[in-house]
Amino acid sequence: VPTSGKRFARKTTNQPIGAQTVRHVFGLLQRCFREAIVDGHVTQNPCAGYRLPANPEKQRLAEAANYLSEDEIELLLSSSLPLRARLIYEVAIFTGLRAGELWGLRWEDLELEGPRPRCVIRHSFDGPTKNNKTRSFFLLPRARAALLRWRDLTERSAASDLVFSGPKGRMHTDGYDAGWSKHRDQLGLRRELTFHALRHTLASHLVMGTWGRQWQTNQVSQYIGHSSIGVTQRYAHLSQDHLAEL
Repeated sequence: VPTSGKRFARKTTNQPIGAQTVRHVFGLLQRCFREAIVDGHVTQNPCAGYRLPANPEKQRLAEAANYLSEDEIELLLSSSLPLRARLIYEVAIFTGLRAGELWGLRWEDLELEGPRPRCVIRHSFDGPTKNNKTRSFFLLPRARAALLRWRDLTERSAASDLVFSGPKGRMHTDGYDAGWSKHRDQLGLRRELTFHALRHTLASHLVMGTWGRQWQTNQVSQYIGHSSIGVTQRYAHLSQDHLAEL
């Protein structure tokens, strides 16, 4: 194939190879080895029995689709689960914080009084945030209300105390989900709803405009602390389904 001229010129790009191209190349490679076996050049086909990994983009979209519906949120927050667990889940849903950001949150990071309550994220557990950036955002009304109720239930002596501390004021470790897996199954919620799906829930409903106006993708990206707007665009297809239902 000629490589000179604009039409056939090779271009350097940072974009990943498309899934369809990967399948075509792999299929060609399989056929080449089959022919090589017939011609006696090799004795085995290294492609035999190998399965291509799932399309990463499809996996990411599937993960983004794992969010609690309005009915599931209502079922969860109005259930007979322990109040402390329900408040943690409510804060997780209406702030969209990652688990490490929740467990690393301190009272000095919250401003719950005044007309514009806000939250500052400085840590993931006791280390830097995922993107090594401090971010600040205003709290949605339900997040503020849940945090106020949580404050009334807890004993704290210093601004530096953890908001969601473990036994003896210690920080929860990676993998802790506040009993989510057990409570999810107890309520009969879908098994694919991991604790991280609570974060997806906020992004999904903001994009769909469930709780008021429909947020733009760049607004959701900034609010929830995504590394790029491309990450947030996984949720864009949800708004189309929502509009179709309307």
